[in-house]
Amino acid sequence: MFPEGIEAGIEARRRHRPFTMLLILILLLSHAPDVLFAVGTAVHLADRGMHRLGRCEVSECTTIFADTSRTGRQRYCSQRCANRDAVRRHRARSAAQ
Repeated sequence: MFPEGIEAGIEARRRHRPFTMLLILILLLSHAPDVLFAVGTAVHLADRGMHRLGRCEVSECTTIFADTSRTGRQRYCSQRCANRDAVRRHRARSAAQ
């Protein structure tokens, strides 16, 4: 039922509680990196607020992201999308002249 090594950690829990709980957490997270990402995102949004959840402003991109910027004004999911939008706006300005 549990990943390999978890039973030993649970059994040793009675003797060394803080260290063993850390060991169990590390073993679980090593088997499920998605869990670590999900917990980190949930903690971030709980601390900073749900208004930090946003959608990329590039119309072709459908990515949802958690705003990690200091000011809370992140507009794009990645630097790639930000650059793509900047190039698009530059070309539109150049074509208009």
